Amino acid sequence: MVLYELGSEPGTKVIRSSSSETDRPYDGCVLPPQASAIEELHDWSLNFNTGVNPYCLFIDIIGYSVDRWGAYAYCHDLGDCGEIFGYKELCLLGDALKVFENHGYDDVYTWCDALNSAEEDYNR
Repeated sequence: MVLYELGSEPGTKVIRSSSSETDRPYDGCVLPPQASAIEELHDWSLNFNTGVNPYCLFIDIIGYSVDRWGAYAYCHDLGDCGEIFGYKELCLLGDALKVFENHGYDDVYTWCDALNSAEEDYNR
């Protein structure tokens, strides 16, 4: 993983190896810190009805819902997203998509699997 250290010479790469400490989820979280934007979007989406929330749109955009379930998760006309999502939801969606800057589909899909598993365990 390549990180840019704050205050370093612009463009200077600082190589840091992943450690078990940096990959460990924050207290009360399911995902590691590098995936916190996805978890924040997921958790915020719990304020919405199932199928009409920003997390469902996220997993449709990245192809996760069709890959895992063979169907789309977002159940609303995309043309009406502006009536449902406000500034906060759009920023959370954008931040979750930016996780792809440093992580590929395998990581992101694994994290989505973990969120789904945690939600299923919670609802049992």
